[in-house]
Amino acid sequence: MALVGIVLLSACGQQGIQVAETAGRTESDTVYEKMQEEQKKQKKSRPSPISEKETELSEVIEKLPSDSPVPSMEPDPESYDLQLVFIGDETFGQNPDGTGIPELCMMRCKAHGYSLTAAGTGAAVEDTEILGNERWRSQGLVGMVKAMNAEINTGIFADEAVQAVLTDAETDFSNTDYFIISYGLNDFRHGIPQNNEEYAYDFRTYAGALRVAVGALKDRYPGAEIILCSPYYCRFYKDGWMIGDSNTFDQGKGTLRDYMGTCEYIAGEQQVLFLNTYDNLGIDGYTADEYLQDGIYLTDKARDSYADLLAGMILNHEEQKNN
Repeated sequence: MALVGIVLLSACGQQGIQVAETAGRTESDTVYEKMQEEQKKQKKSRPSPISEKETELSEVIEKLPSDSPVPSMEPDPESYDLQLVFIGDETFGQNPDGTGIPELCMMRCKAHGYSLTAAGTGAAVEDTEILGNERWRSQGLVGMVKAMNAEINTGIFADEAVQAVLTDAETDFSNTDYFIISYGLNDFRHGIPQNNEEYAYDFRTYAGALRVAVGALKDRYPGAEIILCSPYYCRFYKDGWMIGDSNTFDQGKGTLRDYMGTCEYIAGEQQVLFLNTYDNLGIDGYTADEYLQDGIYLTDKARDSYADLLAGMILNHEEQKNN
C-alpha cells in the first residue's frame, strides 16, 4: 500500500507540474524546480552510513592474512632472558655428555647460567669440618654460597668445573633470576640431623643449613627467585640386597621422605618456591627400575622428566609474573 501511495503522489505531482506549465511558469518556479532536482541528485550520490561501515569492514578483512597465527596461551621461553644458577649434589649435577639436569633445564627455558654441583656434598656442614671463613673446608651448600659471596677461598672445591665458575672474572651472580637448590640425599646418608629445635639456624643440621643459605642468597640477591628441590624416591642396597627404600629405611635421623618434608617446610617458612620431586617425578616402587640406576642415580628418561618438571615451574612462574 505504501508503494501504491508513492506512485499516486508522483503521478499527481507530474500532473501539477503539467498544469503549471500550461498555466505559465514564473522565474521562481524554475528556480524551485532546479533546487529539487539538485537535492535528488545529492541523495542518490550520498552513501548510507551502513554502506560506509560495511566498506570499511570489508577493507579490514581483505587486509588480514589468511594464515594469521592463533595466539598461544603457553609460556614462550624466547620471550624471557633468564639466568639460572644450579646448586646441588651429584644427583643434580652435570653429566659428561651434557645431559645433566642443569643443561636440560636451561635448554628448555632457553636460558643461560651456571652449574655449581659437587659430588658427595650435602646442605649441612658436617661435625668434622672446621668452621671460620679463613679455614673453611666444607664444600656443601653453605660453603658454596659463601664462595659465591667471596667470603671463603674458592680453592677448597675439588670439582674443577665448580672452581672454573667461581674463579672466572666474568661470572656474575647479580643477574640471576633463579637460584635452584637440590640437597638432601647425602645429608640423609651421612646421618645429618634434620633440625635443631633449640637453634633454628644451626647449619650442622639440614633445616638450619637451608635457612642459612636461603637467607644469605636473599640478602645478597634480593631480586632473584629461589627454588628448593626436594630429594626424590630412592632404593638402598647393601651387598647386592635391597635393604629398604626412601619410605622405610631409617638410619636414626628419619627416612629420606622425612627430609623431603623438612625441605618443603623450609620452603614455606622462607617463602620460596618448592619443587616436590618426591611425589611428582613419577618414581616409586613400581617405576624405580625404569627411572633409577643403582637405586639412586637418575636414568636418561628420569633426567628428562626432572628437567620438564623444573622448566615447567620456571616458565609458568615467569608467565604469572608478567601477567
